[in-house]
Amino acid sequence: MDIIHQLRGGFQSQHSVIDKKNKEIQGLKLRIMQLERMLIKRDMPEAILPEKIIYDAVNYFYECPFEAMCTNSRLRLITFPRQINMYFMCKYSQYSLSKIGSVYGNRHYSTVIHSRDCIEGYISIDNKFKKRMEDIDSMINTQLREVVYK
Repeated sequence: MDIIHQLRGGFQSQHSVIDKKNKEIQGLKLRIMQLERMLIKRDMPEAILPEKIIYDAVNYFYECPFEAMCTNSRLRLITFPRQINMYFMCKYSQYSLSKIGSVYGNRHYSTVIHSRDCIEGYISIDNKFKKRMEDIDSMINTQLREVVYK
């Protein structure tokens, strides 16, 4: 019986080591994504990046840090602006759904589809929200026109 308990204890300690390593790997993957995003932004003029233009317009109304949108948080204060950003990325960028998901914290493409559908649903039932989305839309259009004419 002692041998079984020792083996079980050894297995549990190995399991906790593996969990720690997986968390470290996830942290490293997140850091790599952040560094890649920084390199892309460094190499391209900021105004040309659609996520920057869209984020600035949405942030004017919702004030959610971009880094928070890239986390796994399910707080409504973070998820709602993230969904709005994904909605406008689908509308204005040439990015694939997978690429849009990767911009916002390596989300699956189905999450992007869900975000787009949710926002379209809110627009169809809430006139106040629809007006806010039209305001954000006009801000994005203004910024995009400025980029085109520069």
